[in-house]
Amino acid sequence: MSMQVESAENFSNDEASSSEDSTEIYQVGSLESNDVTNKKIDQSSLLHEIIKCTFGNYSAPLTQDIKMPGVRWNIDDGVGKSIESNENTSLISKNEYFDYIYLRYTMITVRRDKFDFLLRELTRVLKRGGWIEFTEPGHEIRSKGPTNAVLEEVWHRKAREENLRVEEICNLGKVLSENGYIDVREKSHDIPLGEYGGKTGIDTANHWKAWMQMHQDLFTEATAHKSKHEFDEFIERCFKEFNDNHSCFVVYNFVAQKA
Repeated sequence: MSMQVESAENFSNDEASSSEDSTEIYQVGSLESNDVTNKKIDQSSLLHEIIKCTFGNYSAPLTQDIKMPGVRWNIDDGVGKSIESNENTSLISKNEYFDYIYLRYTMITVRRDKFDFLLRELTRVLKRGGWIEFTEPGHEIRSKGPTNAVLEEVWHRKAREENLRVEEICNLGKVLSENGYIDVREKSHDIPLGEYGGKTGIDTANHWKAWMQMHQDLFTEATAHKSKHEFDEFIERCFKEFNDNHSCFVVYNFVAQKA
């Protein structure tokens, strides 16, 4: 998962990636093997393309006075890991520093018991009148077959083991309102899974494939696969069911303004 906390000047939606060279980048979390890191980079790139095709670079009603990215935190596998090591860990020392904060796939990465702390920190560093935006996946595969149901259950089990809030994603707008945000805006899209959905469907299916490959041990336990060949056949059945059933999964987008 990638999280961006951004602030700068003169920004329009079409030029979101034009100022990359001026970005300060912070990596939070533990170091991993190159193989795992490369798989996560590939997965993150697919997610970026899926979200960009669905929602654009952002949905917040930013003005031409805003430019991003100015500062970016790249947080993988749990902002939670960083925060849980020190309850007083802060994103940045300055209060009301950012005009705009964008988070992607945060609720499936940050532990339930750390999310409230993270949201308080984000609210603290966001300027009054600034915007916060979340893009989050739903917690179910729609129009699924039996093999897809196994995939979904393995994902849910991992989320439960890591104490994530995946079942609460659809209520994030309410959470933002309860934390003092105003003008809360919510929209959602069904994202196709498989070749029937064109490039977006192929990218989304490949995203799930990358996730399954990174967590092969979980599927070995759930399905009693004993070889790589059996696991590859499982993935093939997943893809076939995606196309046969025109499967999809929902992605939510929440935008809110700090009062």
